Formats: sequence, structure tokens, C-alpha cells
Amino acid sequence: MVISGMFKRYSIKKRVWHAVFEVVIGVFITFLMIYIMSFFFLKLSIVTAHNNIGEEYYIEDKKTIKQLINYTESLGLDYVIFDNTINKIVKGKYITKDLSLYKEVIEDKDNLTVNTVHYDLYTNTNYSIVIRYNELPEFTSHYFRNISYNIATFYFLGLGIISSIVFALTRFVKEISLNFKDIKVIVNKMGIESLPKQESYSKIIEFDDILKTLNVKGNDLKNLIEREQLEKQDLSFQIGALSHDIKTPLTVLRGNLELLELTPLTINQHSYIHSMNNSISVFEGYFNSLISYTKMLSEDRTVKIIEIKKILNDLYFELSDLLSLNNVEYVIHNKLASTYFCGDKEHLIRAISNLLVNAVRFTPDSNKKIEITISEAKTLIYFEVWNNGPQFSENILKNGVKLFYTEDYSRGGGHYGIGLAFVNGVAIKHGGKLELVNPSRGGASVILSIKKNLCNK
Repeated sequence: MVISGMFKRYSIKKRVWHAVFEVVIGVFITFLMIYIMSFFFLKLSIVTAHNNIGEEYYIEDKKTIKQLINYTESLGLDYVIFDNTINKIVKGKYITKDLSLYKEVIEDKDNLTVNTVHYDLYTNTNYSIVIRYNELPEFTSHYFRNISYNIATFYFLGLGIISSIVFALTRFVKEISLNFKDIKVIVNKMGIESLPKQESYSKIIEFDDILKTLNVKGNDLKNLIEREQLEKQDLSFQIGALSHDIKTPLTVLRGNLELLELTPLTINQHSYIHSMNNSISVFEGYFNSLISYTKMLSEDRTVKIIEIKKILNDLYFELSDLLSLNNVEYVIHNKLASTYFCGDKEHLIRAISNLLVNAVRFTPDSNKKIEITISEAKTLIYFEVWNNGPQFSENILKNGVKLFYTEDYSRGGGHYGIGLAFVNGVAIKHGGKLELVNPSRGGASVILSIKKNLCNK
């Protein structure tokens, strides 16, 4: 729900006061409904409310029984009419359980009060009348007599107040939720597609400001990503061109060295040629690593379903000679519940191979051990490579995954600072990361994580 156009805006503070006002209005309407309901209940004699009958009622001696009945019925109250001549109740409207109280009043010839309920006696020569009334409002119907009208009114009032609060809060929360949904929509589109510029996004000032800022930053991010992609493509193109330009003179140089080796040479000259060949090999290794890194960054490859057993077999096949020659004890712990996961197989094998090569390089001279542990969490799969060599230095832990980072006094030499950067790039492209860890059991661990749901993108 992104809103366009001009409309009246307000702050969150004002919206809260608006909600409070809605509650007040709801409570007022509840009070008004109770008042109107009580008024009509009294008019229709559904509810009685008498403070005192007292002197309002007077029995004349000449009144007939019919006249007495008509009068008492008109009051809308409970009563009994007692014939003094035959000593018997001849007419009445009452609850059976209260009959003893009426008789008590007649026998004692005196009024009776039980809590807020009064039983008043009125007499003449022939008849005695006991009229019951309650100081508190109560239902006329005997069926509802056990329900206190005041308590029922209180419950109705409470229900009205709660309903008003729920109504106001629901409207407030719904409005806030819609604004958060708008934020989520924009955040999900940031860096992916261009966001339309609008005058207003929300009626609430604070959210409108946030949405406007996100819109601007989203477009800035998209432009930045596009520029970065172009720069990566340009870098890849330049390195590719440079590679072509360099390979030719290197090939010529290596060919000339091979020709020199066919001519009579001194021992020193052979040594010089060997050193030059080694330097060329080191340079080619460095340059090939750099090309692989830039190519990996610029490529958009499709993830596919990978069988865990297959990738482990491919890794072992690729590194078996290295492991055998170095007498490395090699163990795999597969803790995955599934036998399949998603990813770029070629890049993952290359990344894990780099980790294993590094692990072999930095194992001790004897009793060499390497462990690969594959595990999973809620959203990630972890590839952990551990060796029993020296632990990482603080600088390596902080900077080891950065491109071209090396440390001469670290766990070894002869690397170009590209291998771990390549692995980190693969991890990022798989929605994960690369971590360097010094475990408590000793040795060193490198953990490559990737997202589980890559196939569902």
C-alpha cells in the first residue's frame, strides 16, 4: 500500500492522541447507551427503581379486593394481599422463597428490611398488603431477578470500554503495520529495481520520511551495484586482455630458456635458467589465481542440485595425491540430514580445495591431521576444514580473507593473498561467509557457509 498524492499528514504522537480520542468517544457512547437503555427499561417496567414507597400508598377501608389488586399491579412491584377476616393470602406476586418474609411482616405487623430490600406493610379493616421494593434497580421479571442490574450494567460498561480500546488499537496497529509493509516492499526492491519517486508515501510524517529516505537510498544502491558490476566486468575484461598480452612474451621467454638449455652451459648458467623458470611459474600461478578471482566475481552462474557424496568424491580425487604425498590423516564428518544441497559445484569444489591445500600446507611436519565437517543450521550449510597446525594470529583472524593480504611471519609463505579471498567471494555469492577460527581443542579452522534455499530463488 504505497500511497501517492497529497493528503493531510500527522505525526505518530498525534495519531496516538487520535486513538485515545477514539477510546473516549467509545466510552461516552457506552455511557449514553446505558442511560438510554435504563430509561426505556424503566418506562417499559422491565426494571424497577424505587427509593421508597412509604407514604405514597394508602389503603382505604372501602376499597374492594379488585381495586386493591389493580393498584398494586400498577406499581410493578412484588406484593401479597392478606385477607384479615379469613387469615389467608388471597392474591400476590412474589417469589416462593420470599413468602416467609411476607408472612413475617404480617405476623409482626411491622416493616422488614433485608439488605437493600424492603417489605412495607399497609393495612385497613379487612386487608393487609405487603409491598416489596429494592433500593437498587432490579429486573421486574422473576426469571432475571438473580441477576443484579447494577452488576450487569457494570459488565456492559466494561465491555464497552474494552471494545473501544480494542477498536482504537486495532486501527492504530493496522495503520502502523501497513507502513511497515511499505518499508518491507521498498527494502526488498532496494538494489534490484528502480523505485518510483512520489510526493508522499504515508499519512504518518515519520514513516513518510523513512520511506522517502529508503526510496532515495534504494535508487542510490541500485546505481552503485550497477556501477560495481560494470567495474567488475571491466576489471575482468582488462585482466583478460592483460593475460593475453603477458602470456605471449612469457611463452617466448620460456621457449628461449628451453633453447638455452640445449646449448653447452656452465653450472651457474643452468642454475640461472632454473631460477628463471621457477620465477615464471610463480608469476603464472599468481596471475592465474587473479584471473580466477576476477572471473568468479564477474560471472553470474546458475546454482544446481549437488549430491554431497559426489562433491566429496570429486574433492578426494582432486587432492588424493597431495594428501598421500604429505602423509595426511584425512577424516570427513557428514552431519547433514539431506544428501543433496544447492550451489555452484565448480566454484565450491575450487573453494574447498583451496582450503584443503592451505590446511595441508600448514600441518606440522609429523602426525598431520585434517578434518572436514559438514553440518547445517536453520538456514545455512557449513563446510569446516580443520588442521592440527599452529593457530591463526590476531592479524590473520581480522584480515585473512582480504584480497592480497599476506603475513610473512604467519603460518607459512609462498601464497599470494588471493586463495582465501576467492573462497570468501564464493561464500558471499552463495549467501554465506568465510570465517577463520581458533578452536579450543587447538589447531585452526576455516568455515565456509552457504544458504540452504538457493534453489528456491
